[in-house]
Amino acid sequence: MNAQPQTRSYYRVEYPLAERPHFLMSDRILQVLDCSEVGFRYDVSGYPPPKVGERIAGRIRFRRGRQFPVEGRIVRVREREVVVMLDEVRIPLATIYDEQRYLRSRYPMRF
Repeated sequence: MNAQPQTRSYYRVEYPLAERPHFLMSDRILQVLDCSEVGFRYDVSGYPPPKVGERIAGRIRFRRGRQFPVEGRIVRVREREVVVMLDEVRIPLATIYDEQRYLRSRYPMRF
């Protein structure tokens, strides 16, 4: 989590290791490194990385129980990190804000 202001169009939540959501895809459970309502970045360690342009689908399961179906396209693969831009079904903005509030209350020194 980074103290610098974000210059992106969408707010992105960056997760500490202990709070990372999971991306459930087929039989894989992968760690989400950060997410916004329009995309997310996950760690593909232990699996072959997908190719840029591939379509993927699965669910994001947040640590406090919420789950959302996600579908999108791989837009970047760098070492073990994969970036996905979501299609029309997105993570609700209210969930992104709720995640941010929770992390700020739990980890005030990280923001």
